[in-house]
Amino acid sequence: MSAAPLVHSEQVLPAYVKAVIDHCKSDPYIVIGENIAIPHAAPEEGVHRVGMSLLRLKEGVRFTTDHLINLVIVIAAVDKEQHLKALLQLMKLAQSDEDRQTLIRARTAQEIHSVLQTYATE
Repeated sequence: MSAAPLVHSEQVLPAYVKAVIDHCKSDPYIVIGENIAIPHAAPEEGVHRVGMSLLRLKEGVRFTTDHLINLVIVIAAVDKEQHLKALLQLMKLAQSDEDRQTLIRARTAQEIHSVLQTYATE
């Protein structure tokens, strides 16, 4: 579900989504902070264009017994360098309890966009 916008916009192939799911089963490093996961796979597994999509889960979903995930941000990168800036911005977001909670509790897409914009301009 979280990767659907990337497939719909043809930034990734459906095979990329399968690869992401397969990687999630064995990669605990997709959890970058409390409530945030960044599932991804290798560029050669079906990425056409750089992109990200965000799925906000109000109730959250258990990734492991240790992690409740409310924000799933799927990353699609065409190479291993191009997404580094975005990854650093996401890591900074993951460190802000206030902004994470604002995203989780947001009532509108505009509220979410407003928080994300503060990180996109840094």
